Order: sequence, then C-alpha cells, then structure tokens
Amino acid sequence: PGVKEQVGIYLDESVISLSLFTPDLDLYDLRRVETLRGPQGTLFGSGSIGGTIRYITNEPNLDRTESSFEGEFSSIEDGSTAGHAKAMFNAPFADGAGALRVVGYYTRYGGFIDALREGGRVDEDVNNGSRTGFRAALTFEPADNISLTPRIIYQEIETDGFNRQEVFNLFANPYTTQRPPVEFEEREQFLLRNEAFEDEFMLADLTATVGFDFFDLTSVTSYTDRDVLVSRDASALSGSVSVDLGFPDQAVLLPSNLRDTTAVQQFTQEVRLSSNTEGAI
Repeated sequence: PGVKEQVGIYLDESVISLSLFTPDLDLYDLRRVETLRGPQGTLFGSGSIGGTIRYITNEPNLDRTESSFEGEFSSIEDGSTAGHAKAMFNAPFADGAGALRVVGYYTRYGGFIDALREGGRVDEDVNNGSRTGFRAALTFEPADNISLTPRIIYQEIETDGFNRQEVFNLFANPYTTQRPPVEFEEREQFLLRNEAFEDEFMLADLTATVGFDFFDLTSVTSYTDRDVLVSRDASALSGSVSVDLGFPDQAVLLPSNLRDTTAVQQFTQEVRLSSNTEGAI
C-alpha cells in the first residue's frame, strides 16, 4: 500500500493498522473499545491524524481461574451454513505472581454468491471462508511494582471468492464475443479464473511496566509478520485493455489472473514515562 492510514488501530499497546489492509481480528474476550478523536499524532504516531481506536482485551487474571465459551450456528437462504466457536481459559500460577490467559476461535463464513463458469457450469457459494486464530498472554509480577506481559496472536483468514454481484461481464454478452448471452440473477457473477483472499497475521509483543514513587516506566516491544493475498479474475480487465492496444480479437478471450500480494514485517519499540500522582502535572 502506498498511502498512509488516517486512523490508527491499536490492540492494547500494539499498533495493528495498515493502510487498506487493517486486519479483521476476532475480538472475543474484549474488555472495552476506546475511540479517541483526532489528531492523535503526538501519542500514537503519524497514522492517527484522524483519530485512534484501541481495542482493550482482558488481561491475565492473577486472582482466580476462569473460562468462557461461545457458539453459534446459522443458515443462509439460497446459501450455505455458517457459525463459530470461541473459548477462553485463564489460570493463575506461582501463588498469584503470574497468570496465563488463552483465547481460541474458529469462524465459518457462509457463502451466498454463485459463479457462472464456462460451459454452463455453476459453482455455488464461492464467497464462503473461515477465520481461525488464537491469543495467548502471560503476566508475571516478580515484585509489587514490576509487571511483565509477553503475548502472541496468530490468525488466518481464507475465502474462496468475493461478495460481488454482476449485471454485465465481458465474456457473458453478445456484443464483444460470439458467445450466447448470460442472464444474471441476483447474487451471481461470471468467472474464468478462481478467486481467493488469504490473510495470515502474527503479532508478538512484550509490555513491561515498572512503578516508581512519582511515575511509571512502560516499555512496549512488538513485532508483526503479515502476508496478504488478493487473487482476482482479471480476464475482463485484460481483455478490454487488449482491444485498446490493438491486439488481435483472440487476445480478448485470454483468461488472466491478478495476484496482489502484500508482505509486512514491522518492529516497533516504545518507551514512555507517565506520572502516577494526582497533581496537575
């Protein structure tokens, strides 16, 4: 992406926003959402000129063991089935000096778009997909004024197509080819090539806090590794361009695939001092 995001998105202390491709993370076991009016460049960087949104997750609980579960199942008319299963487990250890909190989830997206193919074949519900991931955080407090929280987050999103409905296609009409016309109904598209969307996201961060008499020292270290693939059927695009460039008519019928890939490896380090008194400063 060649442009900078205008609203910063943070998961707790770590930035996750990326222009055009901010990850769609599952927010199960969330404590609250903070919406900060922009500009927020001083505290949150250049990508927060329009403001900042912070998703605050529940931290590991050092006092007690707890767990939760959520499940859902649904069915789409003229489509496929969908649903999700999500769970959380928290366990303290070392006599309350530490705790581990783990969240896992799986979501199945129901498809409702049908793809018309060559020869009259129909692929149903091509926009179905899934989201799978986990979040694991470990908090350890070796002293009353010291807290260490390493965490890892991993998520995969995969879909077999896009939520697109067509009413006209270069390869399904009698004006540009000799093929019989195709009458599109609701939630239909025409494909010569398979389409897909894939997003693999990993975030590892460490938040360390040391409390002093008049201020707190906080260090946030994070590393993001992300791979995004947007694979589209570009046959209509390349076919129309071939006409403008004067290629033979046969070039119009050549199927083509557009694969837009984005790879991000990002390391950030933040150190801040903040007063912990009730004074004006």
